[in-house]
Amino acid sequence: MPLFRLGDKQPQLGKNAWVAPNATVIGDIRDGFVTIPVAVEGNVLAADRCALRAGASLQGDIESPRLAMDENASLVGSATIKATAPN
Repeated sequence: MPLFRLGDKQPQLGKNAWVAPNATVIGDIRDGFVTIPVAVEGNVLAADRCALRAGASLQGDIESPRLAMDENASLVGSATIKATAPN
């Protein structure tokens, strides 16, 4: 089922979220490990790693310690990649 922004409410997909391959996510995504195989219109905050798979498109900003992009993935926005502090 598609997730849409409604007024000031935005979906925030968590660890157990599954999104159909033909879906478009409109809203922010926050999680530890984020893998994007679809179209996303919103920002991504990944605590550990963000991966854009082949064919994925992201219109928004990414903040994550690690970023991986497959060929044929697109990003229209900015990426802030900061290493996490060691324990």
